[in-house]
Amino acid sequence: MYERGYQICVLNPAQIAFYARSQLQRVKTDKVDAKLIADYGHRHQEELRAWKPEQPSIKRLKALTHRLKDLQELEQMEQNRLDVTSDAKVAASIQSVLRHIHQQIADTLEAIKQHVDDNDDLRGQRDLLKSIDGIADRTAALLLAELGDVQRFEGSRAVTAFAGLNPSLQKGMCVYRAWGLPCCAAGFTCQQ
Repeated sequence: MYERGYQICVLNPAQIAFYARSQLQRVKTDKVDAKLIADYGHRHQEELRAWKPEQPSIKRLKALTHRLKDLQELEQMEQNRLDVTSDAKVAASIQSVLRHIHQQIADTLEAIKQHVDDNDDLRGQRDLLKSIDGIADRTAALLLAELGDVQRFEGSRAVTAFAGLNPSLQKGMCVYRAWGLPCCAAGFTCQQ
């Protein structure tokens, strides 16, 4: 649709659900939902931001950071196997695999750094993120990959909410809910 010139907006489903409640809508069918979404878009068109496809530089950075995460998980699995093995041959095999994984991790980290360094926009945003205490190259790259174009957010609160870093206590519940970036919700640690 985007390629054909249609303007696309991506909405949080909760916005539409709250809008439906405010309109006292109780019926839920595809036809009614489509009409409701169209009505919401018409009434709020000045507030809505048009969706744009991810830039190729962000797509590549995202692919690299996801590969890094996969390699780190493989490393942990092999390390766990090494910790429980008592056979010398098996241990030697696992250590060989771990050496290869460590090299792949180093190569991927270098590819991430090189990709960010070679792209003016990414480099500028990375440097800005690194000005925040506790943010280094790896964390900055992960944030850039997952957040994409930071211009789409209205402010720091929107970024924080998107990343799932502002848990909210729902009344009557004893559980904090974390939504947003899977890396944040999963506790993916990437600082160095």
